[in-house]
Amino acid sequence: MAFLKFFIGSLYALCVFLPNSLGQDYLPEEVKVFLKGLHDTCVKKVGVPDDINKNYDFSNKSPEAMCYMKCIMIEGGWAGEDEVPFYDKLIDGAHPQIKAYVEHMVNSCRNIPEGTQECERTYNLFACAHQADPEHFYMP
Repeated sequence: MAFLKFFIGSLYALCVFLPNSLGQDYLPEEVKVFLKGLHDTCVKKVGVPDDINKNYDFSNKSPEAMCYMKCIMIEGGWAGEDEVPFYDKLIDGAHPQIKAYVEHMVNSCRNIPEGTQECERTYNLFACAHQADPEHFYMP
C-alpha cells in the first residue's frame, strides 16, 4: 500500500508542472483520476469554484485561491502544513519526458518568499513556476 501511495504521488508530482499545451489526453487514466480527486478534495475543503484551475490569473492573490494551491501541495504530499515545498520530491518524481521542465521550474523557485498572508508561500511557488515556464506550467 505504501508503494502504491508513493507511485500515485510520484505521478502527481509530474503533473503539477506538466505542459499545458499537451492537454490531459496523454495522461494515464489513474493519474487523471488522482488529479481529479485531488482537485475535487481541495475545491471542497477550500470552497473555491470548480474551475479555479482553468486559466488562473496570477495577479489574483485571493486568500481562497492561495489556500487552494496550498491544499493541492499538502494533499499531494509535496509540502508540509508549514508550506515548505519538498523540492527534491517534485523533481525526483517527475516523468523522464518532462523532468527537464519540472527541474527548471523547481530550481528557479527554490528561494521563494514565505509571504505575509496565510497560504502565500505556496501561491508564491505556483506563481514562480508559472513565470519560470508559462508554456509548461499546469495547475491541477
